[in-house]
Amino acid sequence: MEEEFSPIRSIGLYVQKFKDVFRKYKLEKSGYRYSLIDVTSQNNEIELHVILLGIKKQILRLKPEDVVYDDELLSEFSPCDVRAITYLSFQKYIRQEHYSLVIDKQYINKGETIFTVKNLNTSELFNIDAQKLYQDYDLLINLSKKDMVTVISSAVQEQTFLDIKSMEMS
Repeated sequence: MEEEFSPIRSIGLYVQKFKDVFRKYKLEKSGYRYSLIDVTSQNNEIELHVILLGIKKQILRLKPEDVVYDDELLSEFSPCDVRAITYLSFQKYIRQEHYSLVIDKQYINKGETIFTVKNLNTSELFNIDAQKLYQDYDLLINLSKKDMVTVISSAVQEQTFLDIKSMEMS
């Protein structure tokens, strides 16, 4: 005998599953002193709203990176909250662009683009032409995205002019 599909039975199973998950979540959260209740982001800064469970249920505003590096404080959160806090603490580092070189000046000398590059770690300045900088992977990857685009477009334009010039001569 075939079992008929019953939307009411399916909804009932779904509701029961939801209740079980919620009950498990509530039980897990109840054994910890702190609970993450909200996360806000303003001016690229993430702020956690944490409730201190107890008599007054005080709400604290904390930065995820401050919480994640404090083992004693972190141990007061549920595993679910710890996972969220850890993830949020590294978000600003993931979004940041990491570079150690910037183009300080740019000028043309005998048809070549010359860049004055500044090392942000040592403040050292050095001159290098667009073609050489374009071909030096180690230097190129340490530039900001904006400067990298400038170098690549300059090098490609120069090479295009050289190719056109060599075709005219042949």
